[in-house]
Amino acid sequence: VVMKKIFLSGMFRSGTTTIARLLNTHPDIALTSDSFFPILKFLRNKIYKSKFPYFNEVEPFSDKFLEHLELNTIISDKLLNTSITKNEYNEIRNDICYKYNNNKPTHSQKILQYVEKSNFKGNSIDVLNELLKLNSELYSDKKLKYLGFKTVWQEEFITPLLKSNYFVFHSIRDPRAVIASKLNNKEYGSNPILFLIRQWRKSVAYSIINMKFKKYSLIKFEELI
Repeated sequence: VVMKKIFLSGMFRSGTTTIARLLNTHPDIALTSDSFFPILKFLRNKIYKSKFPYFNEVEPFSDKFLEHLELNTIISDKLLNTSITKNEYNEIRNDICYKYNNNKPTHSQKILQYVEKSNFKGNSIDVLNELLKLNSELYSDKKLKYLGFKTVWQEEFITPLLKSNYFVFHSIRDPRAVIASKLNNKEYGSNPILFLIRQWRKSVAYSIINMKFKKYSLIKFEELI
């Protein structure tokens, strides 16, 4: 059975976790949260540095959307064909396992078992799809038709994943609510208000860019709740 793929993204504190939990209540859907962040960050770094050697790969995903349109185009053009070696895959695997260990240790163990049996390498979409297949094994109680993952801050990948036949759910929340929620939640540190406003602007820009795709769905969080 060929399962359809889902990507859920949005700004931090914009309701993506709530939406992921709602989707996971459906018997046909399995959506993993946040653990795929390392692979997208790895791809961003590799793609950016191939064009801009000075790029600082420890930087967060940029909020300067208007200043980085060329970089975003590079991601869209190159993501499908970016190769990943076995060593690079192991690096990604370690980062993903670290995230899984913080949430569901059994996930990490199963990923390690899978990698140990494989000699995996390929292009970036292959890696994503193989990791999604692996994740489906963690939901043996479901007869899955849709398989996906959720990340925040990584809306740069919406367009290329749409081009890779993913369904995309994109959550946008009132910026006043986002800022209030972030200020009340110190678990992940603090961000300047101007940074949050720019990130919200970027979310809106990506929603406008991707509205033309049939598999793109914009979710206005206030309408959902």
